[in-house]
Amino acid sequence: MKPKRILALLLTGALALQCTTALAATPTGISAVKSRTTISSNSLQTAEALSLNVQKAYTFNGSDEYYYKFTPSVTDYYEVKVENVVENDTFIFVRDSAGEAIAYGTYNQLTKTTVMSGTQMTAGSTYYIDIVTYIDNNASRTMATTVSKHEHTGVLEYSKEPSCNDAGFKFFNCTTCGNTYEVHVPKKPHTWETTYTIDSVQSCTQDGQKSFHCSFCDEVNAESVIVFPAWGHDYQERSRSKANRDANGKIQYICERCDAEKTTTISRPKKITLSKTSYVYDGKTKKPTVKVTDAAGETISASRYTVSYASGRKVVGKYKVTVRFKGSKYEGSMSTYFTIIPKASALTSVAASSKGFTARWKKQSTQTTGYQLQYAANSKFKSAKTITFVSNKTTSRKVTKLSAKKKYYVRVRTYKTVSGKKYYSKWSASKSVVTGK
Repeated sequence: MKPKRILALLLTGALALQCTTALAATPTGISAVKSRTTISSNSLQTAEALSLNVQKAYTFNGSDEYYYKFTPSVTDYYEVKVENVVENDTFIFVRDSAGEAIAYGTYNQLTKTTVMSGTQMTAGSTYYIDIVTYIDNNASRTMATTVSKHEHTGVLEYSKEPSCNDAGFKFFNCTTCGNTYEVHVPKKPHTWETTYTIDSVQSCTQDGQKSFHCSFCDEVNAESVIVFPAWGHDYQERSRSKANRDANGKIQYICERCDAEKTTTISRPKKITLSKTSYVYDGKTKKPTVKVTDAAGETISASRYTVSYASGRKVVGKYKVTVRFKGSKYEGSMSTYFTIIPKASALTSVAASSKGFTARWKKQSTQTTGYQLQYAANSKFKSAKTITFVSNKTTSRKVTKLSAKKKYYVRVRTYKTVSGKKYYSKWSASKSVVTGK
């Protein structure tokens, strides 16, 4: 046997054992494997492009090497075929973008071709088809190269049947390329029943629903759904306790349909607010308006209570206002007070005297028992001295034994005694005086 033929057979055996490891060669050839000087007609950088299913021919001279490049548009299994091969003198290597061999082809004696079958290639990636020949050095031969999609043929390994919700699949072991490949089986369409299924029962709190279901997977046909809105509770009062000034009331209810219960709280009355709590005597009857608020700060309707006032509300004194509750929410009563104070007086003069002063004021005899005169060494009347006059006829007073040449501030007010309690008017505007020597 010729030495070159022996070399070729040895190379084929090595590739069959471990193609990927053995072909970790430089991008310019496989010289480390075939143990000969490489004669390359082009390189990876100048490789001629191949298109899918488009045959290209190249004339090889003796031992030669030629590169094509192929970039798939779809990720799939592909095969490369070189025609017009004599015996086993032509080899195919598929290299990735870095020049590393990832697959190789074998010689088919019946078809006189070398075929690389069933290598998966990724869309957009560039692959190099490396064709190496061992033709006699004095001979040449034109060989055509084609890249096409690989058509798997094989035996079913296992499968999953499709359902309404999931696609099925079948796995085959290809007898040509040896790869396992999958065949997608589409999902089955739903088979809708024609009788309604009750999905939920209508109640006070839940919508009712009915729909058509798939007889295989029980999926709901969305277009068939009919919804019956929840009724809502039909509450009826079961018991009640009224609120009073000391405790909240409550109302208990029960739903006539589902027996659900609820309780509402009636906030207790907390505060009476009068439109005015202090009046100055003018001889007219006083009647402030009333507002009642509960413990939650809400105003209680005036229709839920009556208001009564103490008699004699035109003279100086303290008067009671009583609120009595009525109706279904409140009970009991509450009260508050307002006052009528006497009219004020006013200073007419404050004259200095030796270590003192003499003050005079206007007489105020109506609804007045007497007066109070107050003086201090400061305008805020801190540590002031107060003189009380028990007669409303007194309208002046001389104050002595004060510091000489010192400034004092003076003011006056009236008061009325009712049932032992004094009611005071507002203080008059103050006057100042500097005492004499």
